[in-house]
Amino acid sequence: MRIVIFDRSITTVFVVIILAGTLLAPTFDGREGDVGLGIGPAVAAGPIDYSSYDYYVNNLTVVLLMDVEGSMVVMEMVEFTFNRGSYDMAFREIPHTGFDKIANVEVKDETGKVIKIGYKYQFDMFKGKYIVRWTFPTRTGPSNATFLMTYNVVGALKSVT
Repeated sequence: MRIVIFDRSITTVFVVIILAGTLLAPTFDGREGDVGLGIGPAVAAGPIDYSSYDYYVNNLTVVLLMDVEGSMVVMEMVEFTFNRGSYDMAFREIPHTGFDKIANVEVKDETGKVIKIGYKYQFDMFKGKYIVRWTFPTRTGPSNATFLMTYNVVGALKSVT
């Protein structure tokens, strides 16, 4: 993981988080694993052989553009690797915690074509979450697919002390 912080002007701070390698993989029963982002010492794990998995996230790049009002634009470029099987849908869940709301959700494919605008909000016990689900032309493994999801996070930073 490489974290780079650029202070390009008084009004905008760019924070670029580049995460390389496998970040999300199905568990052995086929459900998705969790993705967590945090700042702290990075511990490198040994290489994992994902050839027995039906699919996994091969690469995830997250770019955060924060403004002085505490909101930010998030850009997530995710590359899926499909080892076997056929796939035509993907989704992303964003827990509603630590910010006011998200807005302007958009997903693009490798060509830059917009394939999804918007999200669904769902309550899960006492917490809510945003669900972005999109479809794409069927991909049969072995193959890769890359998507760019962008959205605004309103009220991400409340105060700086």
